[in-house]
Amino acid sequence: MATSDWCGMSIGMTTAKIAISLPMPLVAHVRALVRTGRARSVSAYVTNAVECQKRDEDLHVLLDEIFAETG
Repeated sequence: MATSDWCGMSIGMTTAKIAISLPMPLVAHVRALVRTGRARSVSAYVTNAVECQKRDEDLHVLLDEIFAETG
């Protein structure tokens, strides 16, 4: 399993091409992962990172709701 797959990719979703800016050390890191086969592509790695962040945010919202209901 490639590093970029651990949170899971959304399969079959429509995609859009966007431009982002990253610090050069992060660019070098992700490119090295792709070059060594630990990530499928830069786009796949970034997609996975955003999906993981969204899941964390969704979990925090859910936990806030649960705590609000239960005190």
